[in-house]
Amino acid sequence: MVSDDFWWYVPENYRLLGHSLIDHRSLFKSDPWIENADNLNVRIAQFLDWLRNQEANKIVVFTHGSYIKRIVGFEVGNCDHILKTYPRQR
Repeated sequence: MVSDDFWWYVPENYRLLGHSLIDHRSLFKSDPWIENADNLNVRIAQFLDWLRNQEANKIVVFTHGSYIKRIVGFEVGNCDHILKTYPRQR
């Protein structure tokens, strides 16, 4: 199953408008934004909570290198893969 949710950063003033991915791309091109470290850390914590609460035994995650580096704590090469296990919270 692939989630329909997206986990990228969108500033609050745009998020409240409920835009789609296509809308977010257009908005970003016209008004580029940068995510600060605090927002990124919150998103990562939310994502890890989501992962821990999934029913599946194995989950594949595709993401940018800077995002995965913060999750696993080390550099991951371009097109590389790692195996990381997390205890379930049940």
